Amino acid sequence: MTHDHAEDFHLSDAALRQRSLGSIGLIGSKAKWARFRKNLRDSGHSEQEISRIQCPIGIPEVAGKQPAVIAVSVAAQLMQLLGGSRREERTGQHCGIADNSGSNPPSNEPSLIMHPAPR
Repeated sequence: MTHDHAEDFHLSDAALRQRSLGSIGLIGSKAKWARFRKNLRDSGHSEQEISRIQCPIGIPEVAGKQPAVIAVSVAAQLMQLLGGSRREERTGQHCGIADNSGSNPPSNEPSLIMHPAPR
C-alpha cells in the first residue's frame, strides 16, 4: 500500500470491487483497520466482503514494524498461499497451517491441515 491512509482506503475499496482478486492485504494498526472497516461498511460493502481483506498482512510468527521485517513476513505468507494453491492443483486438497498449541503432546511446530477444495 501507500504512505497515505486516504489512498490506502480508496485502493482497498477498489480491490473489494474486483471479485477476481485471490488475496487482499493491508498493512496497518488495529485503529486503522477499525476505521477502514467502518468506512468500507459506510461505502456499501458487506461484512462478508470486508472480511476478504486481511489486516495486518504477514504471518504472526514474524512480527515487527521495520520495513524489512514486514517484507519477510508478507513474503512468507505469500509462499504459504502459493504453496497451498499449487498443492491443491496437484492433489485436489487445500492445505492450511494450524496452531498446535493445544495439541497433546504440546508442540511449537505448526502442522498442516488438508481438506477437500471447494468446488
